[in-house]
Amino acid sequence: MIGQTDVFHGQSTVSSNEVFQVFMIRDLLKASAVYIFASVVAGLVNFLLLPVLTRLLTPTDYGIIGILTATIGILGAIVGMNPQLLITVRYPQLEKRELKALISAVVPITLLTGLVALLALEALRLLWSDFHLPHWVLFGLAIAAILGVGQTVGLTILQMQKRPVAYTSIAIGGVLLGAILTLTLVVGFRLDWRGKFIGDITGMIIFGTVLIVYLFRKGYVGFSFTRGSVKKVVHYSAPLVIHALAFWALNAQDRYFLAGMVGLEATGLYSVAYAFGNILNLVHASILKGYNPYFFEYAVKEEKKERIVLITYGYCLLSIVGLVLFIIGVKVLVPGFLGDRFTSSFIFIPWIALGYTFNALRNIMTGYLYIAEKTRLIGGLTLVAAFLNALLNYVLIKLYGSIGAAVATAATFAFIAVLTTMFAVRSHPMPWATAIRSLLGGRRG
Repeated sequence: MIGQTDVFHGQSTVSSNEVFQVFMIRDLLKASAVYIFASVVAGLVNFLLLPVLTRLLTPTDYGIIGILTATIGILGAIVGMNPQLLITVRYPQLEKRELKALISAVVPITLLTGLVALLALEALRLLWSDFHLPHWVLFGLAIAAILGVGQTVGLTILQMQKRPVAYTSIAIGGVLLGAILTLTLVVGFRLDWRGKFIGDITGMIIFGTVLIVYLFRKGYVGFSFTRGSVKKVVHYSAPLVIHALAFWALNAQDRYFLAGMVGLEATGLYSVAYAFGNILNLVHASILKGYNPYFFEYAVKEEKKERIVLITYGYCLLSIVGLVLFIIGVKVLVPGFLGDRFTSSFIFIPWIALGYTFNALRNIMTGYLYIAEKTRLIGGLTLVAAFLNALLNYVLIKLYGSIGAAVATAATFAFIAVLTTMFAVRSHPMPWATAIRSLLGGRRG
């Protein structure tokens, strides 16, 4: 029969579609395994720093680090307008010449938005007047944000080229460099939060520069760009700035609420708990990095949609199992790992892990909205969730203290995950019910 291949001299036949599915799943698992390995290494490096840093730094130091990390999140949402999302969606559709025009348009956008962010931070003076931080921090944040766009675009190109080994080598290198610099400054020179901040920022600047050079040498970016390509990036990405800012609010505004309503010491304990929760987040992000190139290519092909739906269902189920195992493991580990001053951080971790699990479910469903080009809807949903998160943070911290911030995070991510799923199902038709019937029918057969 056409489209079928005989195996073992006619004893069984395997359709070309089934062969494709086998190879797709195999390649997806291999890519995801490499990304997971990188995330595990990156998470492990930062994880192994904790017992050292929590014995040399105070909860107040970690509170300042948490505030600075949150501020980096604000800059990451604004500077460059998150071009990696447009590149991810358009990469399979564009020739290299068209892709170069698109990426080159990111250069003036990044420089302009970087200048705007720098002036905004200077005008607000939040870090200097409220938290009494030195003014030089501003310039480190701004430079890291601008070069960070180049790093993000370069890593996105490697991801879409399906080169997970190159991607992870660079990602791990950045983490290792930041860790070495941090240990040198904190342990060797006895710097406080400044050692951690300078080490992390320097690593971001160096690897951002390396990936910008890579993009230029490989012909993915230049200084020549067209007005049309700039408009295309702005048209697609502008709504996502709101989405990214709102997403920053979901992930980081709790640090500001805690610092203002409870104090920097409570913020430091909460930030250490977030470092634990981020391990789970890194695993989910790694799986999606391996999955996205296949998803955006095959979720628009009718003959491949059912397989994509089954992968989505399986991912959701495994996420729940992973959450339970993670909480059990962390509960055993925390007491002897962090030291006496930070042991109380554990109370936040289950809530933060639950929030990251809901966020992972939201991320896998958001892909369907990107395909349908519902970027305004994505931004609107995240904006609503950000306002809800701010309200919950204020109310729950006032009622229950610092634990209220963690509960607010989990509740908000649950809310946005449910809403995103509802709109994704409506926006991009997929065989959600058919896939289940086919799976059950296959098992009965």
